[in-house]
Amino acid sequence: MLDATYAILSRTLRRPNPVVDSGGYRALFVFDLAERLYKLPGLKQRVLGDDHNEAQYFDRTKEFPVIRDGHIDAFLTYITNASVEGFPFLDLPEEIDQSNPSMQKWYETASYTNPRGQTFRGAYAAYAVTIPVAATSPAAAEAFVRLLLSEKGMTMFERAGFQRFNDLRVAGDQTAVPESLRPLIMGRRDKCE
Repeated sequence: MLDATYAILSRTLRRPNPVVDSGGYRALFVFDLAERLYKLPGLKQRVLGDDHNEAQYFDRTKEFPVIRDGHIDAFLTYITNASVEGFPFLDLPEEIDQSNPSMQKWYETASYTNPRGQTFRGAYAAYAVTIPVAATSPAAAEAFVRLLLSEKGMTMFERAGFQRFNDLRVAGDQTAVPESLRPLIMGRRDKCE
């Protein structure tokens, strides 16, 4: 029975291209982690084929209409994409969805190496904002970051399908953060994805 399910999934599942989209290699991580979590040897291979199975590639920036007309049964994407588009979604367990910072070591056990030889390791999904050193309007950039971190900004994030975050961490030189934003920082993130 499981083999028939894998065969159906492998024909109808779509995922982003891991060479050009971080969602693509994160999709690979989902199946790698699930295979080991559920002790189902070969799950990733049976469902996804190899890492570069072009028959499954889906460009989420162009192909959402294909989902709406029924040509695709399922696709792997960030929850924010499904939420914004109004698609029903399956909320995956944190052991495989890469959402829990405390599970970083487990996520790091998954990896993908692209054709250029770059290796990406599993990590909890985190979003970032930066103000470039050469910003033409640093004051406007600071105001934008303050808006993102305000109650209004948080509400906008939630409407777009993002979860409200509880802390803001700096990766890199904390002294490079503009003085007006420093009180908003709650810690340091030692590792960037």
